[in-house]
Amino acid sequence: MLGHDWQAAGPTDKRSACPGLNALANHGYLPRDGENITAQQLIKAVQDAYNVSAAVSTALTYNALVSCGLLFKKTFDLKEISKHNGVEHDASLTRKDHFFAKYRQIRLNHSKEFNPEVVYGIRQKILSAGEIALLLLVLGGNTDNEIDIGLLETFLKDERVPDGWRKPDKVVGVVELFNSNSEIMKKYDELEKMHAQKGK
Repeated sequence: MLGHDWQAAGPTDKRSACPGLNALANHGYLPRDGENITAQQLIKAVQDAYNVSAAVSTALTYNALVSCGLLFKKTFDLKEISKHNGVEHDASLTRKDHFFAKYRQIRLNHSKEFNPEVVYGIRQKILSAGEIALLLLVLGGNTDNEIDIGLLETFLKDERVPDGWRKPDKVVGVVELFNSNSEIMKKYDELEKMHAQKGK
């Protein structure tokens, strides 16, 4: 990423629960300290780094700000975006480094087993599907929505854009995100149905 070399977060730098947002700061698309970020900076960073459309970037940004009670703040830091059931939620794919639809049921069961106060309703289900859709469309945008596991681990664990990866040639827009999200939700429903049948 020309002009956006990776630099690990320092001990006082603010980071969120979202590896994608943290990668933006670690690569300098957002302030590297993760502080004093405006909504417009975040929208532009998501567009520039990940080739996500203005409409999707704006929707994602304002959804996060509303969910975390930050809508009327002029600036925010990445840590403030980590409010539970805002960007971060129970059974999130990036918690404990689990990935993709077939593992979502495992994550949900794990969350229910070890967190008696787990919250997992339609909102969390949609957020979880959206995480997968964005990963597939952004990281796998130039490879038929297939992602090398090493590339994915680098992005999620190191919060770094992997060497050799390039942003999608085609802009990730509302239609693409909606269609991908719908397909993932169907897979979730199939898995939930199979899990329910096994439990009988």
